[in-house]
This record gives sequence, C-alpha cells and structure tokens, in this order.
Amino acid sequence: MQVKKTHAYFYQAQMQMAICKTDTCEFVIWSPKGMIVETIKRDIELYVEVIPKLLAFHNNILMPEYLEMRVSRRLMPTEL
Repeated sequence: MQVKKTHAYFYQAQMQMAICKTDTCEFVIWSPKGMIVETIKRDIELYVEVIPKLLAFHNNILMPEYLEMRVSRRLMPTEL
C-alpha cells in the first residue's frame, strides 16, 4: 500500500514537513489486520504548485477576514 499523491493526507504530510523543515516523514496506517509504515519524502514539485495557491488564499481570503471580521461572531470586545 502507498498513499496516493492526490490524497489529502499526502498534502498534509507535505505541509507538515515544510513547517518542520524536514525532508521525510513516517506515515503510519493501522488496522486490526496489521500496520504499514511508509516513508514519505518531500515533494518539491508539489510546493512549486501549491505554495502560490496557499499564499493567494491567505492574502485574498484570510487576511481580509483577520482585519475586517466580515463574518459576525457575536464576540464581546474582550474576547477579540
């Protein structure tokens, strides 16, 4: 068994490796029938594709929300 490069867990592992500044991680799949440990290596080509999209999402969606709080949360000023 191997994690598909299109699976969300593969993307999660890649982003965690970027945050932790490491080149590999151990991906563990466990079931009552057994356990598999797969070493996933950093995929530089994926970063080249994904990082611009993440930056655009952060800058265009998240950052305005941080600054303007367009979605009402009914928070007290002391909770902000």
